[in-house]
Amino acid sequence: ALNRTKLFGVENNIYFLNNIIKNKNFSKKNINTKFIDANWKDLVAPLNIKEIFRCVAASLYFHYRNQLENKSINSPWGIKTNWRHAGNDIEDILFLDSNEEFHFKCQIIRNCSYKIFSNLNENKFIKIKYLKSENKENILILYDLKKIKFHILMNGNEINLASMGYNFQFIVKEKYSSFLLEDNTLGTFDAPVPGKVVKIFVKLNERVEKGFVIAIIEAMKMEHSIIAPFEGKIVKINVKESQQVEEGFTLVEMDKKDG
Repeated sequence: ALNRTKLFGVENNIYFLNNIIKNKNFSKKNINTKFIDANWKDLVAPLNIKEIFRCVAASLYFHYRNQLENKSINSPWGIKTNWRHAGNDIEDILFLDSNEEFHFKCQIIRNCSYKIFSNLNENKFIKIKYLKSENKENILILYDLKKIKFHILMNGNEINLASMGYNFQFIVKEKYSSFLLEDNTLGTFDAPVPGKVVKIFVKLNERVEKGFVIAIIEAMKMEHSIIAPFEGKIVKINVKESQQVEEGFTLVEMDKKDG
């Protein structure tokens, strides 16, 4: 029963307890005060298991994003075709696993198939293919030709995975930080960081919808999207593509549509 237990949302040691139960010395009642120290390597999650979960979590983030019918307004990459504004077919993801940061790269091969470049070895990649989904909570994937079933729970930037008697939680760290709320802008869009304007997607007097990506700024190899927080009309463009700007420089001005 413990092997099938799924506990999401809080740190837990279910896999540790499960490994104790499965331990041969435990089943033979060969137990003393030094049991955990003597069997520690068999009780903690093996490194290869953790790497499987991390790679699946990385692919799952992009897989679910690409399955959305509309692009995500939090990132300029959030559309099914994987077209990116600045033109690069390999995407980065940074997430936390027990407060430790892990960086992966993902390349979409085709619909539901991905290459995940390993955090342990950048020259190594894992192929992951999503075979079927019984529902939103259960998925079957092909992990380097091995079929593995996962129970998942996604809540915002939290990715919870359970499989093979293990439960882990990962927190995605968003690097696309320029999502603007309608209540905190007057229609001027300022550079969130000093950097280079790599793309401008609007023209003077153009009308744009809420959530439309207006411009992309690149700083230290990271790209920040400037996004329209409401429907309106572009009234002034103060920059050109490839121009360097300082933090706080007003890039574009926009009038909100009445009504």
